[in-house]
Amino acid sequence: MAASLTYERTEEAEMPHFSVGMNPFHPRRVSFSNRRFYTIALLLEKGRLYYADKWVEIDRPALIFASPLMPYAWEVTSKERGTGFFCLFNDAFLRPDEKNETLAEAPFLNAQREPLLFLSYENLQTFKALFQKMHEEYLSDYTQKMDILRSYLHLLVHEVNKIQSTEEVETHQSAAQRIVELFLNMLDSQFPIDTQLHTVNLTTPSQYADRLCIHVNHLNRVVKQVTGKTTSDIIASRIINEAMKLLEHSTQSIGEIAFALGFEEPSSFSKFVKKHTGKPPQQWRADKMV
Repeated sequence: MAASLTYERTEEAEMPHFSVGMNPFHPRRVSFSNRRFYTIALLLEKGRLYYADKWVEIDRPALIFASPLMPYAWEVTSKERGTGFFCLFNDAFLRPDEKNETLAEAPFLNAQREPLLFLSYENLQTFKALFQKMHEEYLSDYTQKMDILRSYLHLLVHEVNKIQSTEEVETHQSAAQRIVELFLNMLDSQFPIDTQLHTVNLTTPSQYADRLCIHVNHLNRVVKQVTGKTTSDIIASRIINEAMKLLEHSTQSIGEIAFALGFEEPSSFSKFVKKHTGKPPQQWRADKMV
């Protein structure tokens, strides 16, 4: 049976409350299911985090964010016991007056954000230092310590937001690079035209986007972002390079080359070559044979 995480009770639910402690996870399984308090915990032990209808394996230091709206449970699976931290607070502590909206985008208030954050070694040191300062301040006799603790909580949230913002950018960039890599590989796989039976089947951005199962606007956007060129320009450049090679070195007719490169009519191929080289294919081939 899950043990409940202990906390200091307040007489009135609407009174601001904040408490912080160390090493709260002596039971093998701890439940974060109190309907009045948020929890941020720094986990240094291996275990499993259960929330909603799923669970996540925690195999390295992590922060978890427990909300009163969704029950969480933490189960230790390692024999080694780490010294973690936790803090508990209620909604009244977050907003002691109407002007305090700094924490509106905090992970424990945003249901769309993940309830945990894995930490690198550098980030772990940052959060351990913050929790240690909060713990020291919480045990002090300073009459205005709640204001300081609220500031530390603001700082903690900002550090979380910085990490998550960086990860979102890196994830977006990695996904964009992967799409461009797949597009370029797909383009290159159609060349060279080395037999009369070999034809180019993909000649437009829309056709590549369909094969990649993405919208053509998204493909165009990420290609421009990663390469600095448009999708159409990259495709056209690859086709015109192949056209020049075939016109110079093959014995195929201009009509056969046009068909092999994905043009339905030789006239369309002629316009394409003239647009990109300044000469129609007949003249280009004749000049090379002189």
